[in-house]
Amino acid sequence: MSSQSFVEIGQLETLINEGQRLQQSPKSNKILQASSDSKLAIPVTTLIERWIEKSISLIYSLLPKTIINSDLNRINDVFSRQNDKIIQHNSDDISIVIDSLQTCLDFFRWLTNFDDKVLDRRQQANFHFGPLHAIVNYLDENLVPELMGLEDGKTKKTAKLHLYGRIYAWALGIVKLNEVGYCQLLGASLRSMLELYIDFALIDSDLIDNALEKFFVFDMAHRYWSAKKLLDIDKELGKPERESSALRNHLIDGDQKEENIRSIWGTKRVLHWSGMKVEDRARKAGLLDIHRDVYYYGNMFIHSGYIGSPNTEEDAHLLCAHVYALSAMMLKDTSLNISDESNIEHKDDVKKEIEDLYLIYGYFQVWKSWVNSRLK
Repeated sequence: MSSQSFVEIGQLETLINEGQRLQQSPKSNKILQASSDSKLAIPVTTLIERWIEKSISLIYSLLPKTIINSDLNRINDVFSRQNDKIIQHNSDDISIVIDSLQTCLDFFRWLTNFDDKVLDRRQQANFHFGPLHAIVNYLDENLVPELMGLEDGKTKKTAKLHLYGRIYAWALGIVKLNEVGYCQLLGASLRSMLELYIDFALIDSDLIDNALEKFFVFDMAHRYWSAKKLLDIDKELGKPERESSALRNHLIDGDQKEENIRSIWGTKRVLHWSGMKVEDRARKAGLLDIHRDVYYYGNMFIHSGYIGSPNTEEDAHLLCAHVYALSAMMLKDTSLNISDESNIEHKDDVKKEIEDLYLIYGYFQVWKSWVNSRLK
């Protein structure tokens, strides 16, 4: 736990004590009390409004809005009344805010002593799945719709939007496959997500010469090479020519396409737009560590051969935890990046929520489970 968290605990304790004092004070504009900040005599009702605003602002800064909406939603109503000045605040409002502050205090106190090593493997899988699921749900409503239609030709922005859309789609698929029996498919999915994550970093940091030209031309090159290969197979299988007519469209101006490919990559065929193997791409992007953690074991679930893992249900849960943790990290990183550069509405709020969900959501769910088990 960071030293900043201890500062937050102190702030929560101070606000709870101040709220309890205000709760006992007569509610009248004519009664004055000394402000805890300035020590000036101020009407109690004004002090209550200031305390409510300060308390709710602190809660909003500490927890994701997703958690507040699900577990502390009553303070949203208090906050609305605070902004709209619809009614005078009363003791119920003060109690609601005190209860919310106390929930935050209890959580952060618990977090100071929590060690995730106490979780068994099933619990570890759930712990890492929670943030991934929460981020995917949040993005579905608050970011992905904002990105629609932002492509602007064959530009860096368009390339990143394309890659991000595919990364999000893989994350969504991993969430839908939240089942220990699908752990091998999850591992294979993570490997595919990794390659897009590396590509995103290469494009974002301009690490490949003529990257954008290569990126956008590669689709044509891949379709051309694939069509040639498929037609060769059709010929070998004796398929009628009419069944290959759609493929032949990709072979139009074949000589010109091959010349274009040679001029860009210096060869007539490459397997990736960067012209590099995946390990070299990861090294170039400074992502060799995550490549090490994903790629080779992910290949086990894609390529043929005897696979002795996972051997037990515990091992399967451990694999799921690994997939959820790394996919959440990749989705978080790319979501923050694309949010920052796309000039979407409420960009700072979106970025804060993604960060908070990634850092806090899993711990909060474990804490809730711990609290509920104590109450039984």
